[in-house]
Formats: sequence, structure tokens, C-alpha cells
Amino acid sequence: MVDIAYIISHGFAARMVMQTNLLGKLVQQGKKVALISPDKNDENLVKYCQENRVELHEFYDPKSQKGSEYLEARKYYLEDVKNNTALWEKHIRATKYNPSKNPIKHLRPRWLYFIHQLIQKFPFLRETYIKKENEFITSSKAEDFIEQLQPKIVVATYPVNFLEGMLLKAAKKKDKKTIIHLLSWDNISCKGRFPALADEYIAWGPIMKEEFQSYYNIPAKKIHALGVPHFDLHLESKKNPNASVYIEKLGINSELPYIFFGMSSPRFAPKEIDIVEWIATEIKKNTFGEKMQFIIRPHPQNVQGGMADKSWLPRLKALQGNRVAVDFPDLADKSKMAWSMQMNDIISLSQLIASSSVSLN
Repeated sequence: MVDIAYIISHGFAARMVMQTNLLGKLVQQGKKVALISPDKNDENLVKYCQENRVELHEFYDPKSQKGSEYLEARKYYLEDVKNNTALWEKHIRATKYNPSKNPIKHLRPRWLYFIHQLIQKFPFLRETYIKKENEFITSSKAEDFIEQLQPKIVVATYPVNFLEGMLLKAAKKKDKKTIIHLLSWDNISCKGRFPALADEYIAWGPIMKEEFQSYYNIPAKKIHALGVPHFDLHLESKKNPNASVYIEKLGINSELPYIFFGMSSPRFAPKEIDIVEWIATEIKKNTFGEKMQFIIRPHPQNVQGGMADKSWLPRLKALQGNRVAVDFPDLADKSKMAWSMQMNDIISLSQLIASSSVSLN
């Protein structure tokens, strides 16, 4: 039996609970803690769990691996797409700015929107769909897993993921307390409806709390606004700056000032590479002074996954010089989890932000 079992199906959630040592602190308070992941061989998970006396368990149900096409279609069945800015933007992109040369890729979102409009007129179709999806995420494997692990509390971090939904549903069926502790600010409004809900919720702050209430009618007493775990590290870095080793590793002078630029995915900021190249050129021309340096930090989504634009990578590498450096995210390439990062990466990132003269994002 364990006191708390955290489900980690996404690399950014691992950052939240491991790289801030949230799980380790729970162990230090005398709790028996387990980490549930679809990849028990992820090198970061293995090392962290061994060092912090956290049990590491793997759960996988092939049913949970619904394809991206299903996840894309799902929002049309369940959401008010036209009145959700994030989801409507995705629809506009799919219909008007779709780079695919496959005609089906262009016709599919239009067909799905037609179905969406039909569902708006006949709501019983949505209820039928929800019932079918509930049946789908009912997993005997998940129930057997929870029965064997016997956790008192099960915490999901990325509940839009079907694997986490299966475990949440199984835990509730086995009368275990369930909590949703979201890995990111955008998960409630931008990802579509969670396939399973929980007993209690941990929010970052008042906006997320309001969204839980607005989207899911969750009573305020069940939502706890407790801040952002992985931002605690930035405060520690500011109090105890020690960036020299990370700056020198990038090949620039740790004694000189620098501008830090945290990039976004090309999906969201398609012209950002041009801005970065312009700043790098101005740095070399001494526009900001003869001593000013430049550190560019690509987002993990710049370099891995469906939102990356690999043509940016050689352009970034070409900028490197004695006063311009690129701090590429240290990804765990062999992990089955999206954007799983090496343990030291968040410390390096935090220290580089804290010691910069100007931080741009």
C-alpha cells in the first residue's frame, strides 16, 4: 500500500513533481510515494526514484493510445468550438492555413465541423458519445493495477491523456481518493474535455480556479490554489545565483552581461526565428554595447514533436559565436514520454534566467 501515487505521462509533468523534488519532499514527510508512468525505463525516472525512495511503476493499456486524429476529432463532438478561442484557432488553422498537400487533411476538419453543428442542434448525440467514451476508458487492466498497488490517493497531472483517465476512473471505482494537479496553465481551456474527473483539484491560482468552476462546475471548496511548483526553483535561483558553470559551458564569458531569449514553438510564434536572428546580428554589431552577449533558449517544442520546425535548428546553430550561444533543451531521447528532460536541464534554465540582464519571451 502507498499513500500517494502520482501519474506522470508527460515530460513537463515530470518537471513539476521531480525536478522541484515535490515527491522527494513528500517522502521526507514520512509518506510512501509511488510514481506511475508508461515508461519505467526512462533514465530520469529511474534515477530520481532510486535516489528519493519513490516506488516506480509502469502502467500501459494499448487502448489508451488513441491516435492524434481521434483526439483532434474529439473536440468537435464535445466542445463549443466556435466560442472557445483556442479550439477555434485550431479549426481555422486546419481549414485555412493547413500546409498538408493531402486533400483529406483539408476536408476532414470541415466535415467534423458539420458534425459539430449537427450535435449543437441535437445534444443527445453528445450524450451518446460521452457514454461510449466512458465505456472506452473503463479498463480492467487499470482496475487490476490499482487493486494491486492499493494507493490511498491517486494524482493525475495530464488528465486529457487517456491513460491517466483510465487510472482515474479505475481509482474512483476502487474507492480511492483522486486529485487532478495540472502540469500547465492551458490544460483546462485549450486541450478539450477531460475523459475523467477527480474528487479534488490543485490549481495554480485564481484564473485556473475560475476555469475549473466555469468548465466543469466544480465547487470552490474542492479546488485548492497552491501556486506553481516548478516556479519555486526560479526564486531559489534568484536568491542563490550560480550560473557561471552553465554560461561557460555554452562557450561565452560568464563575467559579461547577456540577454536571454526564451523561445516558443514555431506553431505559436512563426516569425520568432527572424527576431532572434536580428538580435544576434545587433549583438555582433555592438548595438547594445561591446560587452553584451546573447543566449537563445529554444523551447522543447522547437526541437521535438509535431509542433517543431526542424528548419530552425541549423539557423540557430549558425548564430553561435564568441558572444552568441544557443542553449538547446537537454531532452531524454529514448523516453516514451513527450518532452522528457534531463534532470539538470531545469536548473540550468532557471540559473540562466536569473543571471540575465534582460529576459525576453
